[in-house]
Amino acid sequence: MSSLKGPKHGGANIQVMEMMEDIRSHVKDYGDKEEIAAYLDKIIDKQAFDKKGLVYGMEKRHIFKGVSPNVDFYSGFVYDMLGIPMELYTAIFAVARIVGWSAHRIEELICADKIIRPSYMSVMEERL
Repeated sequence: MSSLKGPKHGGANIQVMEMMEDIRSHVKDYGDKEEIAAYLDKIIDKQAFDKKGLVYGMEKRHIFKGVSPNVDFYSGFVYDMLGIPMELYTAIFAVARIVGWSAHRIEELICADKIIRPSYMSVMEERL
């Protein structure tokens, strides 16, 4: 679980919740889009919150330009509504992945001398 600790992997939903608390404490009128945008600009310009210039829970889209929320943006709010303490967020993140990790380990044991590589099919147009 220690490999999942941190603001960008496993702990991102904690960062979202802390960032939202910071926004709540600095924005007076939540209905004022300009005030919210100005504070978000301060976060992006490394002048506010943790001064890293990141809006946690948002990711850049490579195919369609712009940003959109990822699961970390929402999961912290859901956990909070369920009364789950922040100290357990990373543990829940890990528990959700145990089945996949276990399946991978079983596959490694069954195929002991084989290198396991995921297969893929390219959808790129062939260039002549």
